[in-house]
Amino acid sequence: MPDYPETIAAIATAPGKSGIGIIRISGPKSLQIANSITGISPKPRQAHFIPFKNKEQQVLDKGLLIYFKSPDSYTGEDVVELQGHGSQVILNMILKEAFLLGAVPAAPGEFTQRAYLNGKLDLIQAESVADLIESTSEKSAIYAMQSLDGEFSARIKSIVDTVTSTRVYVEGSLDFPEEEIDFLDNENVPNNIMQAIKELDALLKSAAAGKKLRQGMSVVIMGRANVGKSSLLNELVGTNKSIVTNHAGTTRDVIEDTIYIAGVAITLIDTAGIREPENIIEKEGIRRSQEQIKKADVLLLVTDAPEITSNEFQMLAQQEKKHLIIIHNKIDLYGHKVIDEKVEGVQHLYLSVKNKEGIENLKSALENIILIDNDSENLVYARERHIQLLTKAKHVLEQGLKEFKTSKQGEILAEFLKTTQELLGQITGEFHSDDLLGEIFSRFCIGK
Repeated sequence: MPDYPETIAAIATAPGKSGIGIIRISGPKSLQIANSITGISPKPRQAHFIPFKNKEQQVLDKGLLIYFKSPDSYTGEDVVELQGHGSQVILNMILKEAFLLGAVPAAPGEFTQRAYLNGKLDLIQAESVADLIESTSEKSAIYAMQSLDGEFSARIKSIVDTVTSTRVYVEGSLDFPEEEIDFLDNENVPNNIMQAIKELDALLKSAAAGKKLRQGMSVVIMGRANVGKSSLLNELVGTNKSIVTNHAGTTRDVIEDTIYIAGVAITLIDTAGIREPENIIEKEGIRRSQEQIKKADVLLLVTDAPEITSNEFQMLAQQEKKHLIIIHNKIDLYGHKVIDEKVEGVQHLYLSVKNKEGIENLKSALENIILIDNDSENLVYARERHIQLLTKAKHVLEQGLKEFKTSKQGEILAEFLKTTQELLGQITGEFHSDDLLGEIFSRFCIGK
């Protein structure tokens, strides 16, 4: 366990007024500081209701003192929590006293960083702490908690164990030729590698879905000018977010808002009508709209007719394959019924935003897309760096297997297996750089 000379302290609760506020202190002087502020030596894992005093013995607050003795604490060090009233003035007074007694201000994420460096969490779990705090939906909170409990790490470990045992076997046959271990004729070697590749592929799919869940889903409303895009956004979010008029080109910029469907954050984006711009402002609005369309997870093409036009066909032809729903708005004007149907694999919804008809069909369609993208029971709450490392590890294993089948050189295969181990170790933090840790923990809130 690393030996930290400094004791850190911070307010662990969010800024603002609240019923409760918490000061968290971690490090070798924690117990000494607690004794000076409260006048007692607390028993581990017991709540003590006690006055909090300054060095002049003036009572600053009354609250609970809880002591977590090393190594049975969040950070693995001696940790003290002072739980009082949630006034920023009072909390700052107590924190100032802790600093006078030898603590130093904690950096963002420093408590969790110490937990990781002390072996209380691996790097995936440490990142999951931040994800849990920042979760914006029920599903994202549930999956972040699963990662914090070690489910993602366990899947990585399973693959690492397969790679490690294969590497040990190959290197053993190279180091001890007198044992006459002929791994070239042992089908377990390529079979184990193929199994690891298969597990990596499955984990990558789960991670990609988890990344989308973590970030939420982007739904872009696109189409010609004056077909009802802004009205649709307003109806879905329940407010007059976008300006609605009978004049074409009212929306000059990208307008967005967030709703929640099936526990997932959905960012709805209203875009400028696609047409020949009449001025430089509208031209810029259309350019921004096209950028959002390219990045969208789901496209809602809105038209105001029972059939889409040739221009609308051209809009769709320019898009990469992604979830698409074609919305035929204004059915009240051309006498069409509310219908939800699929034509050549594309979903068509006939509705009237003005009369609020068929809106529930659209919400159901979006929910179905969410369920399709998140139907894996083994979904993992992943970040971009996880996906990049998993992709590299899979590529290295595939190359290693290919080289092995061609050259039959055990030394080359062993090197590929070693590289795979290191890449997967970067995900859990078994191998890391100080720059990586600085980047990860700098994004945490202070006090966590």
